Amino acid sequence: MSNIHHAFRRSTQKEYGEWANADTLVIIQPETQLALDNIDKLASIPGVDGVMIGPNDLSLSLGISGEPKHPRMVEAYERVIAACRQHGVAPGVHLMDMGWAEEWIAKGMRFLTYYTDIRPAGRRRERYPPASGEPGPEEIAGESKSQTKSRIKASGRAGSRV
Repeated sequence: MSNIHHAFRRSTQKEYGEWANADTLVIIQPETQLALDNIDKLASIPGVDGVMIGPNDLSLSLGISGEPKHPRMVEAYERVIAACRQHGVAPGVHLMDMGWAEEWIAKGMRFLTYYTDIRPAGRRRERYPPASGEPGPEEIAGESKSQTKSRIKASGRAGSRV
């Protein structure tokens, strides 16, 4: 690897490696009961900066899919916060409810992701439906990349924002 470009600067492989190692944020994401059972060990790994809970995958693996407020999930959040406090690591979580996010911040979460970009996109589609004859998401889902490009080109909308 030579002549690596980053942040509009040129650097050598050695310079890049030093920069990347000094400025890389390492966040682990426990998504199973096994990971929760070992959260203290995981949070103590040198170089780990944070532990991020993804409630969808974790609740699925715990057999309580889609229940982020289930008592087992609440226990998982609390275990992660405790392990992170013990090891000086930032606990975080992805939530879709701002009131609940504020509650978890008060309990010790130090970073959050909130909501998701796909929902506003879906709402935009509901508000501004496609023109008559344009395919909906069900039709588009099965297309290959070349089919999508051909469809857009044929529509005369190539280069326009959808």
